[in-house]
Formats: sequence, structure tokens, C-alpha cells
Amino acid sequence: MNRDEKIRGSFLGIALGGDDERSSSLCGEAQTALYTATGLIYCYTMAIMRGFLGDYTECVKNSLRDYSCVLRGWEPEKKHSWLVNIPEMRKGGGEEISAFSLAAVCGMFFDPEKQYCDSPEEYICVLCADISGQKKEKYVGAGFFAALMNRLIYTDYYGERTLEDNIERALKTAEKAFGDIEAFAILKGGIKTVLAQSLLRLMDADALINVRENEDGLKELKTALFCALRRQTDIKLAIKTARNCSFEAGAITGCVFGALFGEEAFESVILQKEILLTVADDLYYTTLQSDYDADFENDDWAKKYIFVNYKGEKNE
Repeated sequence: MNRDEKIRGSFLGIALGGDDERSSSLCGEAQTALYTATGLIYCYTMAIMRGFLGDYTECVKNSLRDYSCVLRGWEPEKKHSWLVNIPEMRKGGGEEISAFSLAAVCGMFFDPEKQYCDSPEEYICVLCADISGQKKEKYVGAGFFAALMNRLIYTDYYGERTLEDNIERALKTAEKAFGDIEAFAILKGGIKTVLAQSLLRLMDADALINVRENEDGLKELKTALFCALRRQTDIKLAIKTARNCSFEAGAITGCVFGALFGEEAFESVILQKEILLTVADDLYYTTLQSDYDADFENDDWAKKYIFVNYKGEKNE
């Protein structure tokens, strides 16, 4: 499966998995993913086209600040994401930024072949954890999930492997990056519990009690991975089971399945699908560019990621 299909699937999976079904707007997890992506693309575009060597962490923070302004009905003093110009994106969402949606997009964005260092997977793990802006267990968890998504998306670099194997390998990457941090031991114990419980002949509800028993900031991540592992052949049931625990767990589960099976995995009607796929395609296009020969020379791209005045095709 091509990388663009995996990235598209991941964005759709986040939106579907976190969908309240009673809401008429995108869930907070999907909006977090969209604003994170536009922040990353903006940062890279400005560096290539204008020579402004920005900081990814700062650019994502600024983009998410736009999202926070919109949630409160305010106009951003300076726009960093073109999404604020889209009327449909000015409603819904949630007050809390989803750390794992953010980490997932970072994992999709950074091509390991372009990280010129001895251990690109470890570098990406730490970089994405830093961009997430989280603390303690969630910081380490965000780095781990970014490493996992990086493996699921860039199979041309890492090779095709089972979900279980990719989780184990992402955990080893996180150990290299965070092994001396106390919070890593909590993450490792939680992920090992997830792997073990997914193999036991227990009812999902009973196994999830064991998976979710610790208040460690990683409940939603562990829940999502358990559901994805336990129900790999039944995407709808996996997402429903995870969503019954929390919308964020549902979004993470959908994201994983999107990376595994692409956009064709989701047949449901998805709110703002056009915007989701536009941003997913822009992110994929950015990953194809070379630092020395990037091609961003088109009017719509400049409107989106330089002047930030793009209003969507139907509003132009």
C-alpha cells in the first residue's frame, strides 16, 4: 500500500474514531491532527521558500493557538493556519489538545530517510515528544506513539511487519530515547500489559479493566492499542469498543487502522472529509520534497502555507 493511502486513512480514522455521532462538527482529536499538520507544513514551507528556519515545536504551538482562539470565538491576532478561514472549522472540537493525535501526525510527517543521523527512528521519537509539549508519562507516550506511527507509515524504510512486532520495536526505540526516565518504566509496563491481555481468552470488558487500571496518563493509548490488537479483523467493533471507553481512545484506534489498511478501511460518512483529505495530501506531498529541490510553486500552496489566506475552493 502506498504511503499516501496510509496517511489519508490515518486522518480519516482519527475523525471517525473520535466522532460523537450526534455532533455536526469534527471531533477535537481530528482538529488537533489538522492544526498540527498545517503547523508542520507551514514551518517546512517557510524554511524552503522564505529561508525562515523556524522551530517545529513553536510552529505547531502557534497553529494550535489558532485553534484555541477559534474555539473561544476569537480572531487570532496573527494567523498560522489557513484552517481558521474555513467556516466549517470554526465550530465544535474540544478544549483539550489530544497529545496522541498530535504525536500521530508528527510520526507521519518525518521521513526517517531524511533524518541525517545515526539513529533516525530514535531522533524522530524524541523530536515528536518535544513537539507534543507533554510532561512525564504523556511525553514518553507521545514519543512512543509517534515512533509506532512512523513505522506503520514508512514501511518502505522499516519493512512490512505485524502490528505486534511494530509495537515491540517502537517500544525499543522509546527505550533508547527515554530509558533513563522514570516515566519510561511506566510506559513499558503498560504496553507489556496490553500485549499480554490481547492474547488472553478474556471478555474485552474484563481485559480492559486490567489495561486501564492505572492512572498514568496513558489509559487512552493503551485502550486503543489493545482494541486494535484484539480486533484486527473487525475494524468497526475495535473502534466502537475503544470509543465506549473514550473518544480519544476511539480516535487513536482509528488512526492505527488507517495506517494499516488505508482510506478504503472506512466506508462511513465522515464529517469534513474534503478538508481532512486536503491536509493529508498536503502533508504527504511535503514528505516527498527534497530540502535542496522542493517544489511549492503554486498559488494555492502559497495561500495556505505562506500568506495563510486560503479560504477553500468553494469560498475563494
